[in-house]
Amino acid sequence: MRQLLLLRRSLISVRFSSYSVSPQATISHDGPNPPTLAEHVDITIAGGGLVGSAMALAFASSPLFKSYKIVLLESQSKLPQVSKNKPYSNRVCALNAQSINLFETFDQEHPSENDSLACIVENDVIQSCLLERLKQFHIEPRLNSKVKNFEYEENSIRIKLQDEKINLRTGLLIAADGYQSSIREMARISTMQWDYNQYGIVATLQLADNMPDNIVAWQRFLPTGPIACLPLSNTHSSLVWTVPKSMHKTLMQLSDEQFVAEINKAFTSDVYKQSGTISITERIRSYWQKLIPGILKRNLCPF
Repeated sequence: MRQLLLLRRSLISVRFSSYSVSPQATISHDGPNPPTLAEHVDITIAGGGLVGSAMALAFASSPLFKSYKIVLLESQSKLPQVSKNKPYSNRVCALNAQSINLFETFDQEHPSENDSLACIVENDVIQSCLLERLKQFHIEPRLNSKVKNFEYEENSIRIKLQDEKINLRTGLLIAADGYQSSIREMARISTMQWDYNQYGIVATLQLADNMPDNIVAWQRFLPTGPIACLPLSNTHSSLVWTVPKSMHKTLMQLSDEQFVAEINKAFTSDVYKQSGTISITERIRSYWQKLIPGILKRNLCPF
């Protein structure tokens, strides 16, 4: 199944303040409103996705924050379920060496021995692993918990949650609630954005043959936008294809066979090429071939 996603950026916003934590909850009473419980925590992270869960684990696994109370809020009612029997997800990330090193700091007992340029991993798998690791620090996301509003106090931030009678008083609030961050809007943090008039088509490709050497990520920069084929296994690869709005509708209406034909054309045909790019690429290939004979002898894109 193919999915269509509009490309946007996400933003994390933070506010620091000096705050001493009391292990007890207190009662707050504002005017005629009934009193509510205020739970005192050191760090509140709004959003239990990849960014929020990784941030929570970074704090929890650091000796500097060993005594800090951390709360992870998640607006969804359930967490992603990962199973070996489920089909590959269309949403993947390419983890480079620095990302892998970061994850290794979370689990120093099981360091990675992979020296590859990058690893392609499903978003759900990454999130599930991060949340599972958080359990060892007695941190689990509070589901159905979304920040309704917050106020700056002298030495803390008071957070009101939707559909909950308990407020939070925290020393640090981290907004990891997506590119349409409501916390960012409430904090009046301005952003710059513009429309590229492009869409990103993502898909999972099943290869025609079992390919034990499917370990190379392929990318081609076309006048219409880049296309990339990222290896998942011997039998599957992940596709990310950025195209103009005028082109995406046509592609999404194609049958699977027609869509695969267009992918092959995009990777191999001269239809999408630019003459200037061809000239530069051929010169580079010729240079490396003369410098190190045989260096360019490798498989074509696996479909």
